[in-house]
Amino acid sequence: MLYSWFQIIHFIETTNWRKDIFDYLEYVIDSFGEFPKDLGEPLYLSYYIEELRFLVNKQNSNLTKLSSKDVKKRFNEVNEYLKKIVSVSKKGKDSDLSVLIKTYENWFKIFPFEISFFTQLKAHYKKNIPIFNGKPSINKYTGKAKFTIHTKNTLIKSLLNTTDNLITQINTSTLFEKGLLTEPDKIKLELIVSERKQKLKQGYVNNSQSEETRYRNILKDWFKDEEKFINKITPFVKDLTPQPIYTLFEFVNLFDTVNTDKIYTHFKTGLVDNKMLTKEELENYIKAAFENKQPPKNLFNIKNAPSKDKVMKVFYEYYKNIAGKPHGKQKEYAGLLGNYFQGFKTSTVSSNFSKSIY
Repeated sequence: MLYSWFQIIHFIETTNWRKDIFDYLEYVIDSFGEFPKDLGEPLYLSYYIEELRFLVNKQNSNLTKLSSKDVKKRFNEVNEYLKKIVSVSKKGKDSDLSVLIKTYENWFKIFPFEISFFTQLKAHYKKNIPIFNGKPSINKYTGKAKFTIHTKNTLIKSLLNTTDNLITQINTSTLFEKGLLTEPDKIKLELIVSERKQKLKQGYVNNSQSEETRYRNILKDWFKDEEKFINKITPFVKDLTPQPIYTLFEFVNLFDTVNTDKIYTHFKTGLVDNKMLTKEELENYIKAAFENKQPPKNLFNIKNAPSKDKVMKVFYEYYKNIAGKPHGKQKEYAGLLGNYFQGFKTSTVSSNFSKSIY
């Protein structure tokens, strides 16, 4: 305990005082070990910390490099660190991850991933919940990496920064400057719909004294917003051609950079609509080939195909027209058929791709 006090005195006026002191205290506290869950704190840990806090609060040391005000401020921080250790050791370690997960899920539901230029990011943000705050710190005494878990407030601050980064880096202005704003009407329609969804997620509240007045005012605001939405969307609805209704399913494309909707639509049109695969079989295939990149033990089976060439044509058109015929990747794209389906060899498919016979 006295050596711990010496370490505090030795480092309290240095530039990296916080890391030097806290790393050492963490090293000592870890040496007390742990009792099994619900059997209390480590033996003599509270005694060690309380005695050390007594010395910290006395501050009977001759320190000259910093003002007494700055020194006191640093000692107070050390005291709070020790106080927190006592609290955690008595209560048990509880990071309350459920609060963080709920906070993140609320943000994820609100962010407009349904807009096409954000769609590709949805799968990434769905699977990557930022529990840790910042990079890990290496304790110089133990060599262990230590991660700081977000609090609710720091997570909210991080998500606000993420939101700001996304909408300032990916937007119609940047798309226009890069020559990627090729369907402005489609984007405008998405923005109108997304704006309405955001308002509906926010909900309607009225604080009038009378219950009946509150009901009426809420409905009045809702009617007004509905009328505004209909007026905005009507010109687009008139121009829309009816599309076959089917549900896209979510997956992560780790095979190439093509939009997931384009992948699904292409193979659904080529294989499901022509009754070569069922919808469920297609989804299982896409998961295996594009997300897991791992053929199943039992390869998929094409049914009702007029000929093998008709099947290979579907995959060749994906390679050529959808993926853009990437240089040096022909065999990999041929493998989307040859590695996953019975009756097809990747080498044969690749050879036919080279002949461009379709």
